[in-house]
Amino acid sequence: MFQAVSVGILIKDHKVLLGLRKFEEVWEFPGGSVKKGEQPEETLIREFQEELDIQIKEYELANSFCYYKYKSRIIVLFYVTKWEGEIKKNCHTDLKWFSFKECKKYKVPNINPELLNRILKILSKKIEIKVKK
Repeated sequence: MFQAVSVGILIKDHKVLLGLRKFEEVWEFPGGSVKKGEQPEETLIREFQEELDIQIKEYELANSFCYYKYKSRIIVLFYVTKWEGEIKKNCHTDLKWFSFKECKKYKVPNINPELLNRILKILSKKIEIKVKK
């Protein structure tokens, strides 16, 4: 059985926001598990409100894929392109904006090293597209 997870990526000045988990000392993208009866988009909005205290105003689907390494997951990846409110660390010890290269230098949850590589590959294409316009 698969567990769906919504992951949101905030991009600002060619950097992405990561949060430091309180008890594990690992960096992660904001997001979380889709609850029963919830759509991935609803999860994204709920998780960002809970974790960062911001209201998502615009987002777009970046990609989705299955992940089997530790647990069977369906990762639904979104770009968050517009939000309201000041970002707060409600669920994290720290929040930082990282360049794509910096992301690879920090410890991430067990499920995330491969996920991080996939996300960075998708992000690099997104940034290239934005720059070309």
